[in-house]
Amino acid sequence: MCSSFVNGLNWLGGRRSNIEWISAVKRYGEPTGMTIAILDGPPAPPSVGATIFHGVYAGPLPRHAKDSPFADWVHSGWRPQSVGHVAVVLRVGAPRINLGEIATGPIKAVIDGLWPLLGGSAGRGEDWRIWALRLERGAPEVPADGIAVTVGQYAG
Repeated sequence: MCSSFVNGLNWLGGRRSNIEWISAVKRYGEPTGMTIAILDGPPAPPSVGATIFHGVYAGPLPRHAKDSPFADWVHSGWRPQSVGHVAVVLRVGAPRINLGEIATGPIKAVIDGLWPLLGGSAGRGEDWRIWALRLERGAPEVPADGIAVTVGQYAG
């Protein structure tokens, strides 16, 4: 997703590491495709209903889908309940983390580590439940090696 408009069109100086925020919402129907907007500030948070989980993980961020310390933290911090479609907000403390590596980097490992909440198993989480995703780096209230995680019922 990011490489086509950053590398291909030379947006953001041609560097995915210059991405400060990402906000995505999954929709089925017309129109198809993707809308991209360059903003001066963070995008509005997604429509979140009842909060299912909220916490700040002090790090280090997971490095792969089966990283157990992060998944154990998620498991210990939420009360089991039925989970349908969700909105996920991830706010990273590190100001230079590369959000453009969403498919392979630490953000993907964080999403994979939500499997105790979303369902599935380590390395095979049910991330299809995520209908809205918002990423932000350099969050001042989050430790530099940590991440604030909020998961709520998707209300969009």
